[in-house]
Amino acid sequence: MLKEPEKLPRLHKLLNDLGGKTAIVFCNTKKSGDARAKDLYELGYRVTTLHGGKSQEQREISLEGFRSMRFNILVATDVAGRGIDIPDIAHVINYEMPGSVDMYTHRIGRTGRAGKTGIATTVLTLHDTDVFYDLKQMLIQCSSPVPPKLARHEASKFKPGSIPDRPPRRNDTVSFVLWSLGTLCRAISCCFAPKLARLPALVNIYGFEASSRCSYRAKACCLQSWQACIQPQGAAGYNIVIHLALSLGIFMGLPIIQTLFR
Repeated sequence: MLKEPEKLPRLHKLLNDLGGKTAIVFCNTKKSGDARAKDLYELGYRVTTLHGGKSQEQREISLEGFRSMRFNILVATDVAGRGIDIPDIAHVINYEMPGSVDMYTHRIGRTGRAGKTGIATTVLTLHDTDVFYDLKQMLIQCSSPVPPKLARHEASKFKPGSIPDRPPRRNDTVSFVLWSLGTLCRAISCCFAPKLARLPALVNIYGFEASSRCSYRAKACCLQSWQACIQPQGAAGYNIVIHLALSLGIFMGLPIIQTLFR
């Protein structure tokens, strides 16, 4: 798993290890394919392209040059992933991971054909998390090794769109405590100093109850309210004393809250 700037140097290294053998470099779009072909050409590789933006004549010229070894690197989109027979491909490189495991299977099927051996390499980034789960499951079913970074990544453990059944994390509990603290403080402000209470802030906090799973939003909202509570302009001193006493009471009861919401 790489960062985006690391992909081209890694591709360069993989192609250097080819020797005089052939390789297909798969990209997801015509624009990306043309850009990678230009990069490789400038680095001195014998490269041609194959994608849907080319005419039938241009495609045939590219394929013929690749088969005759005039070019030993073919940069292609999924046009070359299905139905095109190109024998003796030593290495298939997914420079960009496709959006589905089915297309991934068709791509890597271009190598190791007719009883011959071949290598398939896929460059993953954090932009590909939607396919992490399916890719991991496919590798397990095929008894292929699962890269450690993929195996450990959170996105590979749950199918996209599903809600993992896990206990609340510590951040969830902290968000709940902050939300409760801000709400109670605003309520006390309303009772003891109605003119100073900022009712919109109180309404916002109550409205956040349904979406309090978004920890960073809940904490930001509660922090705003807390600042409004402990720094009311012209507030009497007894209000601050009440706020501090309330804070102490809530944090002393934190273990009970954690038990209830575990």
